[in-house]
Amino acid sequence: MEQLVKALFMDFAFETGILGSIKEFANYGSIFLVVLTWLSLFFGIKIYRTVFSILSFIATTLAVCLIMENYATWGAIVTTFSVIGVVTAFIGYKMKIIGASILSSVILVLAISLFYSNIMVLWIIFIVSCFAAFLYPAISISFTSALWGSLMILDMNIMNGAIFVVILGIVGFAFQLYIGKNKMNLGAENRTKLMNKLGIGKVKYD
Repeated sequence: MEQLVKALFMDFAFETGILGSIKEFANYGSIFLVVLTWLSLFFGIKIYRTVFSILSFIATTLAVCLIMENYATWGAIVTTFSVIGVVTAFIGYKMKIIGASILSSVILVLAISLFYSNIMVLWIIFIVSCFAAFLYPAISISFTSALWGSLMILDMNIMNGAIFVVILGIVGFAFQLYIGKNKMNLGAENRTKLMNKLGIGKVKYD
């Protein structure tokens, strides 16, 4: 997990030409990851929109650089990914349910891929997870962010003892459910529509 996060950021830094400028701050990268790990473990439900927004910007930037690198000047590429990236990041921040669905599903698939690497099965898990998170986004993002935080604690050797980290993950999940109880209605409209289509209930959502 740690190497994956670092590789993503290094690719972003390389493609945007800032790699040389940030080398002197490389030692702060691990500190940032430790802080992000603890925030994810206990406050994932509060920060997931910001995280998804940043990841949307990074993904857009990498895609623009890859597509345009042989067809445009560097100035045009920078202008393009700056404009489109900011727009994408803003949209990503506003999409509460979709952001939670995608982010939680990606985390779950990455976690499972550490132990099982069948691509077809992982895609099925991703699709099913997206659907579940679309109906219960708050619970999904709380669980997966606590899961990611726990795995990062083990991967970065912040703490030893798998059983203790598992307990810490459960506590983090429960704490997020508590502080995010006002977000539990997210997805209620989606659940109601699904129940009505299945004929389970005919409750009209206000």
